[in-house]
Amino acid sequence: MMFQFLGFEGAADVIQTPIVVFLASSLVSVIGLLFVVFGIKVFASVQKVVMFLGILGCTIILLVFTFTSHDAFVQAWNNLAVEYGSLDYQSFLNSARVSIEEAGNVLPATWNWFDTLGVMVAGSWLFAYAYCITFIAGEVKRPDKTIILANLWAVLVPAFFMIWLGIVLYRTVGFEFLSATAFVDNNAIELAGYTFPWSPHFIGLAAVIVPNNAILLFMMALSYMLFTIWWVALSYLAFPRILFAWGMDRMGPKWFADIDYKYASPVKNHILCFALGEIGIFLYAFAFDPMAGLSVTGMEIVSVFGVTAIAAAIFPFSKRAKQIWDSSPYKGWKILGIPTVTIGAIVNLIYLAILFYFFLVLPDLEGFVIGSLILYAVVWVLGIAWYFFWKYRNRQAGVDVSMTFGELPPD
Repeated sequence: MMFQFLGFEGAADVIQTPIVVFLASSLVSVIGLLFVVFGIKVFASVQKVVMFLGILGCTIILLVFTFTSHDAFVQAWNNLAVEYGSLDYQSFLNSARVSIEEAGNVLPATWNWFDTLGVMVAGSWLFAYAYCITFIAGEVKRPDKTIILANLWAVLVPAFFMIWLGIVLYRTVGFEFLSATAFVDNNAIELAGYTFPWSPHFIGLAAVIVPNNAILLFMMALSYMLFTIWWVALSYLAFPRILFAWGMDRMGPKWFADIDYKYASPVKNHILCFALGEIGIFLYAFAFDPMAGLSVTGMEIVSVFGVTAIAAAIFPFSKRAKQIWDSSPYKGWKILGIPTVTIGAIVNLIYLAILFYFFLVLPDLEGFVIGSLILYAVVWVLGIAWYFFWKYRNRQAGVDVSMTFGELPPD
């Protein structure tokens, strides 16, 4: 996208070849590793820079739409269409409508409840990964306050930007045209007559307005790149610390719990994460996509968010956890006598059910549904087998790991 915006179309084609995909993705993986492996202080310092530049680029996109009228956008689109010999605004809309009908769908003329609930799938990615905060809960001074406030802001800030974006897109681009461009972009359709050098995603629509401003184009594309890199960094933050917790609970080899005392970081686990990541990158670049993007989120809904929500709902009423709950500073948080954590868990389960339903019914995802369900089953079976293997192995050494899970850690 960066090369497309800046007119380097040849380079844009080159970076999509398998070998370059592998090398570029490996470089990003190394960058994500370096952000995290030297300890949480380095991570926090880099985070400030990445978030500042990323949010700045995002704000530029929003301001471009905010200060552009609908008529000005249509004119900008038509001017660019003349330059590239492409479809003008109305012709693009008409052509996309035909393609949508040929695909057995109908271009919506206005909003509807089904699509509104369906877009919650995309909206969930705004704040889903806020749970990564919990992986460093033991490394902050006041997790009881910091973690809750951080999670709250992790929802409010992206929600603010998303609502802002939705308002200005409908006003500037137009509902039907936005729906048409989304269909073309999401389905990677080669629309006859559309010859713009970039896809009509929402950043591409902003680029239509300022096609000759290299600085704004650079910052808008950079924003997407930075947030993508940061997603990789969060993966490096999560996975090694998960393995560390397994090591502490004797649910893996002892070296899972090794810490490099110079950097206060599980360096061996980071290296393992990098090695596994390279295998995944290789498969993606040269063979196939081992996990479709939606499969990842679908598995998280079931395995991470769903299980956690169920546990949270019953936690205040568990006899085994009574001692822990009685000592909790949030025991008194109730609404109509019901623990707030239980109410939140029920709301979350409803939300997750909506998300998972739309994963199953979204059009053109039949292969995703079958493949993903198989993938879920395999991962769950392997996970359960892993647990019982290490439970058996520890029992042979005279250690009953069941006692490990008898009480939650203080944080």
